[in-house]
Amino acid sequence: MRRFRFSLFLLLALGLFGCGSSAPPAEAPQATSSQRYPLVGDVVSVDSAGRDAVIDHEKIADLMDAMQMGFSVPEAADLAKLEPGKRIEATLVVENNAMWLEGVKVIGDAKVRPDGNAPTPTHAH
Repeated sequence: MRRFRFSLFLLLALGLFGCGSSAPPAEAPQATSSQRYPLVGDVVSVDSAGRDAVIDHEKIADLMDAMQMGFSVPEAADLAKLEPGKRIEATLVVENNAMWLEGVKVIGDAKVRPDGNAPTPTHAH
């Protein structure tokens, strides 16, 4: 009986710890590597048909400097909140080779620049 328990323990231990293989099972789903960053910026223009907007955003920590660029806005509810001349907070989602905004919140009017004007479109990246 003692030998049986030891054999059972040994089989379980080998089964739990494998044979040193660190590869996931073939049927394991691939994890999506998305990153989320807080974004604050001014809405410059909105293309409802294209579901995107040009935002003059502040520096995004650990990602990019402040600049004006276009962002995809796939959710209709978020897109509806965007209006040129408004200041927003949103979450920038970066996943594989795609970026989009979600969780848009209007926090006020766009900042006025030193020249007295709100941001105007320059170019979209």
